[in-house]
Parts: sequence; C-alpha cells; structure tokens
Amino acid sequence: MRNYFLCLITIVYLLSCKSMLINKFHFNRVFRFESKTAYLQFVRQHYGADSTQLITLKGEGRAIFLTDIGKHNIADYYGCFINDSTSVKKSAYLLNDAGCLGKITHEIEAIATRENWNDTALFQQEYLKDLNLRYCYSNEPFQPNANTKCKILLALHYSMGTYYDGHIREILNYVKLHSDKMAAYIILFDEIFEVPLNQ
Repeated sequence: MRNYFLCLITIVYLLSCKSMLINKFHFNRVFRFESKTAYLQFVRQHYGADSTQLITLKGEGRAIFLTDIGKHNIADYYGCFINDSTSVKKSAYLLNDAGCLGKITHEIEAIATRENWNDTALFQQEYLKDLNLRYCYSNEPFQPNANTKCKILLALHYSMGTYYDGHIREILNYVKLHSDKMAAYIILFDEIFEVPLNQ
C-alpha cells in the first residue's frame, strides 16, 4: 500500500511539473511568426541582441547540432570557441549537470576572468565548420576566426518557451561587460531558417 502511495505522489509531481512547464514557461509553444524577419525582430527586442549576434545552421549542420545537444544534455549554453577548430573544454563541474543555469553562469564567469590561457589542456579540437553556421540576416558564413575573442555560443529554439529567457539575457549582458575578451552569439535552430530569408 505504501508503494502505491509513493507511485501516486510521483505521478502527481511529474504531471504538475509538466503543467508548470507548459503554463508558466510556455514550453513546447507553437511557432506563430509569419516570416523570419518578424521572428528575428522578436528575438532582437526580447533578448536585447544585436543582429550580428544571431546565427543559424544550414544543411547537415542542423542535424549534427541537434544530435550534439541531445547527446550532451545541452540547455542554452553550447560552448565557448576560440576559433573554428578549438573550443574551451567544459569543466567537470559543468559537465556533471550541463543544464544547470547557475553552473553555466559560473563557467562563463570563469572564462571571462581567466588571465592565463597558455595551458593547452584547457582546449580541445571541435570543428564549427561542420555546423555550417550562417549569420541570420545576411546568410554569410559565420566568421569565428575574425578576432581572438572567446565566442560564447548559446542555443535557442522558440519551442523552448520562456524558461531560459532571463538566463540568456543575463549572459548577453555579462558578455557586453567583458566585450574586450568575449563575444556572444545565439544559434537559432527553428525550422523556419530552412527557407530563404525573405519568406
């Protein structure tokens, strides 16, 4: 009988969490924008992002990206890249729970305040070119080698709802304060980016 009640409490808890995600944070919300231009305007205004910070994936890059975020339980922080083939290794602290917003913030703060980058153990080979990243507005290839700043890449899909909104804004604002050494970009991976820009 005790096991029955424990099972019932667990089911009620899980259902209430799902209800909260849907009702409070609009998880799995329906994409209602009629064009990419309208959606990009929403993202810029809602998150305070500049048009040059918005990038998307083309071709096979989208499938590679989706596999990667699923495999590594990525929430909104994809990673930090030095150039198109080198990323900063995520700490064991973050990898223990890659979806924890507090740990993500701590990780980015640690990157911003690091003085010594001479230790090669901090880096790993990871190829951004495989994702075929493009700037949303121009459709030009993303240029991670254009400067020596750390590139913080965030992931955003409209169906993720509003749960990560505050965190994304927090990261963008934090990176602005450290713009001498960091730059932030949002990877928009909604299906609408599979069609030409003017649609």
